[in-house]
Amino acid sequence: MAQILVPVQSQAFAAAQAPLVRLVGWLVDQWQAAMKAAKSSLQPREPRTAEELIEWAGRYEATQPSYAADLRAAAVRAQQISGSRYI
Repeated sequence: MAQILVPVQSQAFAAAQAPLVRLVGWLVDQWQAAMKAAKSSLQPREPRTAEELIEWAGRYEATQPSYAADLRAAAVRAQQISGSRYI
């Protein structure tokens, strides 16, 4: 029967390797989650409600009054379609 001799230092390294591999895996997961969150926060988000359109219009009023008026008109139209009022 053949025997495989493993030096003591290799056993110590092997014992320490498993937690190290788990730590590296955890760090990679955290990094990927952070990058995903950063990417999603940088992507423009479109308004979902008429109220959000009106908020956007307020933000654009000083620099782009024509665009702000278009946003308000879209909000009014959306409110007319849904039957709500917010003016």
